[in-house]
Amino acid sequence: MELIGWVLRNRVKTQYLGDTTYEAVARRKHQFSGLNPYDKQYHTNVTMSYHDRNTAWQNALKVASEVYAAPEADRPFPGDVKHFYSPQSVARVPDWAR
Repeated sequence: MELIGWVLRNRVKTQYLGDTTYEAVARRKHQFSGLNPYDKQYHTNVTMSYHDRNTAWQNALKVASEVYAAPEADRPFPGDVKHFYSPQSVARVPDWAR
């Protein structure tokens, strides 16, 4: 989750694809699987609020807050890294990763 958070931060900072907010970056079509309407968790993911007590959700909020507030020195990869995928999380290698 932390690495995905840094990808989001990089995209906001560089205005990747013209997006200037975390919400716009996260909800851009076909960019983050859990926020695409075809994902089985989509409805749950987009209806959660800061007050939901779901453990995974609270952990995600914690990680997001930490990445948002982290100093640049904590950056795990360069600021021009705008993509990330985990072979354990996806069924096929994305075209851009080949």
